[in-house]
Amino acid sequence: MMPSAGFDISDEGVRFVEFERKPHGLVVSRFGERTIPTGLIAEGYVNDKDKVIEIFRSLAKDIGTQFVRATLPEERSYIFHTSLPRAAKDAMASAIEFKIQENVPIPPVKAIFDYEIVSGGREGDSDIGVSVTVVQRSLVETYTEILKAAGLIPTAFKIASQAIARAVAPSYEGEASLVIHVGDTKTILFIVEGGIVQFSSTLKVGSATFINLIEKYFKVSRAEAEKIKRQRIFSAGQENEELLFSLASSLSVVKDEMAKLMRYWQERSGAGNSATIAKVILSGEDAILAEVDRYLSLESPISFGIAQVWRNAFSLDTYIPPLSLTEALNYAAAIGLALPPPPHIHHV
Repeated sequence: MMPSAGFDISDEGVRFVEFERKPHGLVVSRFGERTIPTGLIAEGYVNDKDKVIEIFRSLAKDIGTQFVRATLPEERSYIFHTSLPRAAKDAMASAIEFKIQENVPIPPVKAIFDYEIVSGGREGDSDIGVSVTVVQRSLVETYTEILKAAGLIPTAFKIASQAIARAVAPSYEGEASLVIHVGDTKTILFIVEGGIVQFSSTLKVGSATFINLIEKYFKVSRAEAEKIKRQRIFSAGQENEELLFSLASSLSVVKDEMAKLMRYWQERSGAGNSATIAKVILSGEDAILAEVDRYLSLESPISFGIAQVWRNAFSLDTYIPPLSLTEALNYAAAIGLALPPPPHIHHV
């Protein structure tokens, strides 16, 4: 529960956000980022500890505390749902260990897991529904080692989707939302309900993919491709139709995965109010490229909206943070990690 900076680690870079509590609420006291050269971290695996430590150490000088909550790579994590008899409530961890063997290709002895009760917690319920997150113990040990070597003390880890959800999805909402977060080299799609990530999927499509496609389609340099993207990020009209066409091959992959997750949720939920996704939340700078939301929402009756990454920190009516809208969208995971955690946390 101690105040900690949010420390979002990806293959391409690291970003941090630190909040300070004022009489009127939270404010952003510090933020920053560093680029991680290609190959030092690949799909969550750290290939050069010494160089990554050096990068983390340089960023640690900008943080006002040693304590951080950090992300673990989405593609190296597992989320599954299970039901347990109510009689197992007093021995939840032991009961979940048996379920790990059935659902995850990691032996329980080599795993670290966390869980949240999603249903059946009341007296009289026969079963308890649990959302379980599992990662390899060695992965956590590696990231802990690197952070400590850089002069930082990790107080908690969350996988990326859970960190983003804490920023963009209010925990009090019972309806389900689909979040699409476009990162530097990957896109994370996940379903969140009641503040809890229910299912996630990762695609190897991201900002770098879009830049490559623009570069090839318009036959320009990489620097010019980045300029085109930034100039048209909020523009609409005929020029952006051409930009959208250049990105269509990648966006179709995202759209197909979005449809797949929606079908999964309907099949899992069955009939009832929670069987459909209420809205789609777009996060990450490139998720707000003009016309992207229109392309993804074709033939879909669901409403699309831009992520409000500060919604669980403060009101923009009373405080304006020192990051622009596009910058803040890239900091979603760091913001979620920096927020004071809810009281219902399990450490196993």
